[in-house]
Amino acid sequence: MKHLRGLLVLLTIALLLGAMGVQCAGAAPVAQPTMVAGYAPAPSAGERAAVGKVNQPGIGGGEADTTLTGADGNVQPMIIKTAELSLRVPDTKTGLNDVTRLATEAGGHVSSSGTRKDGQQLVATVVIRVPATAFETVLEKLRALGDVQADSVSGQDVTGEYTDLAARLKNLEAAETELLAIMTEIREKGGKAEDVLAVYREITNIRGEIEAIKGRMKYLADQSAMSTITVYLAPQVAEVQVVPGGWYPDKTLKDAVSALVSVLQALINMSIWLVVFSVCLLPFVIVAGLVLLVVWLRRRRTRRAVPGDNH
Repeated sequence: MKHLRGLLVLLTIALLLGAMGVQCAGAAPVAQPTMVAGYAPAPSAGERAAVGKVNQPGIGGGEADTTLTGADGNVQPMIIKTAELSLRVPDTKTGLNDVTRLATEAGGHVSSSGTRKDGQQLVATVVIRVPATAFETVLEKLRALGDVQADSVSGQDVTGEYTDLAARLKNLEAAETELLAIMTEIREKGGKAEDVLAVYREITNIRGEIEAIKGRMKYLADQSAMSTITVYLAPQVAEVQVVPGGWYPDKTLKDAVSALVSVLQALINMSIWLVVFSVCLLPFVIVAGLVLLVVWLRRRRTRRAVPGDNH
């Protein structure tokens, strides 16, 4: 049991020293690449040596990883390229089909697309993924589809991150191999079940870190191999013809006649309303007049009946 604990302590110290070395190496400032046509500076000789040793099966889904190593054995830069393009096209649906066709011809695919109404206009947004080697070519063909309203291109150099992950992966896989050897030794010597479980827990933790690193490396490799282009499509706006200013008597006469007709129509309509309302209100007016007449006659008789009231 003491021998097992000593081995685990030594292995833990070795892993901590290895992780500290990788962090120190990754802490050095890395010059950012110039974002022009996917250019990036080549990695250092130390990075090439570290990654070249990790170019083995198991990274990225079990297949050999050849993303960084070229035919000449040198490490190739990994650049994640993205672009956004806003276009005015003759027809939105036709433009959407053209974007899809260009992506397919370049060996890529449509990641997402959608259309919506903006007032009376149909606008669309489409996201395509194309091989990084065809990125600039596809962009030029997309710009030729219509009038460019906005255009932005960016790139992110992830070579340094990928190199650090490769070095960490190498250390973790070496630690896993050592732990598997320790577990085999314990089983062969008939060790206790708790000792086996302790080693198994360490192996499980390391395996989780290995899988996480492999997943991140696969993501970086996929993003650098396939570039992303977002295209916004909107129909072209028809040009409005501007009529030069001037004096047009015929137009003025037409406007005057039209205004006179409108005034006459309004007067006739008002007369019709008055006639209709007069007819409808005539019975009420007659009744009200009779009531007022009766009241007036009664007051007159009352005044005559009062003595001395001979004004």
